[in-house]
Amino acid sequence: MSAELPTELPSLLGLKIGTVLVGLAGGVASLAFITNLTPRAGFTAVLGGSVCAGVFTPAAASFLSMTGSMENALAFFLGVCGMNFVGGLFKLSDSFRDRPISTFKQLLDLLPIRWGRKDQPPEE
Repeated sequence: MSAELPTELPSLLGLKIGTVLVGLAGGVASLAFITNLTPRAGFTAVLGGSVCAGVFTPAAASFLSMTGSMENALAFFLGVCGMNFVGGLFKLSDSFRDRPISTFKQLLDLLPIRWGRKDQPPEE
């Protein structure tokens, strides 16, 4: 009787462990280019990037029809970008806590549609 080797690492809490580990590697690699983080902020950023990779890689890979090693490359990319995304969310949260109305207006200014704004050209 021969034992079959698993082709994928198991999942933990619904996240593929391999995807999270590749995302973790992406987050750690990007720390080389970020100089002004405290150890706590660096750990949190890498952890956030890993979670982003674990959560978003399956959906993005399915949407982009990626499998195998391409999915791992995507996880690495999302680990690198995810840590910046999480950091940006924390900064946005702090800004909203301190200045909710001006932060909301700034977010609206980023939208391409200007609902009821005076600077919107009239419809033809």
